[in-house]
Amino acid sequence: MINHGRTLLLNQPRSVTHYTDPGYEYISPAYTPARLPETLKNIHKILFGATPDNYFLNFRAQELLSYIHSSDLSVFLTDLDPRITYWPHTSNLFFAPGRKRVTITQSFGAPQRLSVAGALDAIETKGRALNTYTVSLLQQETANGPALQISTQYTGRQYSVNALPEPTVYEITDISSPPVTQLVETSLKMVPNISSYNLSYNRILSESNDFLVIEQYTPETGGRLLLETEASSTGTAAFTAALALTAPGTLISRWTIETRANPAPALTTILPTLEILGEPAFLQLFGVSQNEPYATFKNLWFDHPLPTYRLAGLVLALIYRTEEYRGKNV
Repeated sequence: MINHGRTLLLNQPRSVTHYTDPGYEYISPAYTPARLPETLKNIHKILFGATPDNYFLNFRAQELLSYIHSSDLSVFLTDLDPRITYWPHTSNLFFAPGRKRVTITQSFGAPQRLSVAGALDAIETKGRALNTYTVSLLQQETANGPALQISTQYTGRQYSVNALPEPTVYEITDISSPPVTQLVETSLKMVPNISSYNLSYNRILSESNDFLVIEQYTPETGGRLLLETEASSTGTAAFTAALALTAPGTLISRWTIETRANPAPALTTILPTLEILGEPAFLQLFGVSQNEPYATFKNLWFDHPLPTYRLAGLVLALIYRTEEYRGKNV
């Protein structure tokens, strides 16, 4: 099986991946994920998070496998099948730049800004590194008459849309002071800027330390961008006048927000958690008898002085156990 060890480590069906995913590598369409016992499932969750997105899965797999391929332990992977497409790395395109990034793309309406600020980090316990949102500005009919509303829909993992949360909807009672809303799965906050300024831009980049914000305005190339820094009572009055001519139930503007934050190194985040696993987990992973290759993997984990070798031993043991359980599933 091409990419045999990597496929076993991820233990995901081909159907949840796509070649456009950052870090994508070939997975056989015939691969059926192994049904692992709970102890091994827990180890997998520590490595990849409880509900990982594809970006997190691919990023962490590349990191863990690089520890193995950069050492004399790579023979354990090629023994499974020497056909490997992901090593050696030809580029770091998928994960460069490594900084945190927010991309805001407006797809409908007169160009208008959203401000996004706050802390952005991958959620290691969930395996969430890449999140997407659809934000809509609408004129809706309410019990008190027409009202301006901002709706934020979290779209989550690209291939798991059946259990998405309901959109959050806020009424904008004062267009000069729109509500500040939270982007779920992050610590970021967002606020729409309803103002007027006559500058022509269709792409803005803002950079602060390791945080990069990219704003793209696609409804009309080089269109008029509305900047809150030049807001005035005249601009607000113009928007109010235009809003009065807008029928209820009308979409005024729509944006897509994508947030990305690379996971922290596994050696600093998951190694301490793995070290406190109980004896049942290690017995399930390495076995009771001193059979190879598990004896070697066990010695690496418990006795090797280098953290990279220790983690490589544990990851190899999980790969080989997954192969055993895959055979039992057939």
